[in-house]
Amino acid sequence: MKGITYLGILVEVIGAAILIYLGFAGTGQTNTGLVIGLVLVIVGFLLHIFLDKKYNSLPEENQ
Repeated sequence: MKGITYLGILVEVIGAAILIYLGFAGTGQTNTGLVIGLVLVIVGFLLHIFLDKKYNSLPEENQ
């Protein structure tokens, strides 16, 4: 379950990749593409914080 804490970072990277692609494409800088990239970065940031707090605050299981 520790791998799920990195889901937020993955969403952030996808959003950043969209923004980078639109930046290099030049002509494709529509508001829709920029908003989608921004929303993915913000959601990924918040998701990472939420999942990190949720899964790192649980007590460790003794095996």
